[in-house]
Amino acid sequence: MKTNACELLGAYHFNLNSYIKAKNWKSLSSNELIEKSLRSLPFNFNFNKTCEAKSKKIINKLTVSLYYLTLPLLAFLIFAYFLFFFYKRGKLASTKETLTDIFFLRGELSQKRLKNILNIKNNLKECTLVVDDFTSFKLKISDCKVTYLSSYLRFEPLKFVGLVLIEIKLILEDSINNLPFLTQQNLAFSIARVPHLFLLYMAMDNLCKRHCIEHIRSFEMISRFSSLLNKIVSKYRIPNSTGYPHGLEYDIYYPNSCFGRVIYCTSETALIALSDRYPDIDFIFDQELINSLFCFDLMFQKQRKSVYYTDARNPLSDYDNIKILSNSIDFIKLHPSDDKSLYVDIGINFIDDFIDALSLGIVIMRASTVIFEAQISGCTVYCLATSAKEVYLLRYLYPTLSSLSVITITNINDLNNILMRKE
Repeated sequence: MKTNACELLGAYHFNLNSYIKAKNWKSLSSNELIEKSLRSLPFNFNFNKTCEAKSKKIINKLTVSLYYLTLPLLAFLIFAYFLFFFYKRGKLASTKETLTDIFFLRGELSQKRLKNILNIKNNLKECTLVVDDFTSFKLKISDCKVTYLSSYLRFEPLKFVGLVLIEIKLILEDSINNLPFLTQQNLAFSIARVPHLFLLYMAMDNLCKRHCIEHIRSFEMISRFSSLLNKIVSKYRIPNSTGYPHGLEYDIYYPNSCFGRVIYCTSETALIALSDRYPDIDFIFDQELINSLFCFDLMFQKQRKSVYYTDARNPLSDYDNIKILSNSIDFIKLHPSDDKSLYVDIGINFIDDFIDALSLGIVIMRASTVIFEAQISGCTVYCLATSAKEVYLLRYLYPTLSSLSVITITNINDLNNILMRKE
């Protein structure tokens, strides 16, 4: 990319962070709202003027009016949601149990990551896993003590309804005042997830009232759950909190900060960038830990084959790329959120298992955590940066990727020629 274009992207990155830092944020969901709005933000440097002009068009006062008009119905639905989970909850937590060091766990990927680091961090086996069982998530770890959050949920439906309605109001205020490019779809999606967030908050709140917690650990770095955990740590003055990387870090200022007084980073580059953003947090780079989380012991085939990984953020871009590469790539590996029917007409075979796909040896993808995992696992990696947005992700948003020795592809036809020559 030409120097002038790089300077523009650098200026955009600086102005974006300055804009976020200058705004007044109110909701626990603000970190995630910012992350979602990044996908639709143009490379426009006059952020304040842009926001005033656009906010009334995309998320306008009608949205707030609808909120107040539907308040009774909304309150009833939230009340019913609470009752459903309250009567479905697990066995009440034992009053004899004592918890001091806990690891908040939710989601299959976090479970896989934790399994990996338990092999090298024996002290973590002394933790009690505090599991979000309000979803379909199934725990498969047997090395640690376990408690389930639903067992700490008390019958407080009016408190629950109040907390959820206040958070929805704060999300609307954040969206209207600060995030004009957040789409109605993303706003609705964020609001729909608020009731689950406050089920967890109330359960965690009761857990901390019952036990003298000294240490909370989690893979939730910048999500709404990280904001929840920060709120709990602050409220109960919990002396120790540690964050582990769920994926690659963003070099973005988040108003609700990251979770953890101590946070492990994926690279020295990320450590430097984040230490600059959050001087009160102790960032650590531990190569052994990062390898255990992201590096795979692969058995490569003699003749390597190419796999295109989709990333679900822009399926049309992936479709266009795969169409051009249809005669030179061997397989498609879909992101878990992707729809296979989008790519069926291209006529390329799919591969479902992530490790099997990496073992084929050649990875093609836009900037993401998979690029990092593939590179440190010994794959040949082609990172696609064929648009200004993709270059921005690679060089500015992901500090760890900016320091990797991967082959950057700025023209998809060039990659087509490279792969054809290998055959």
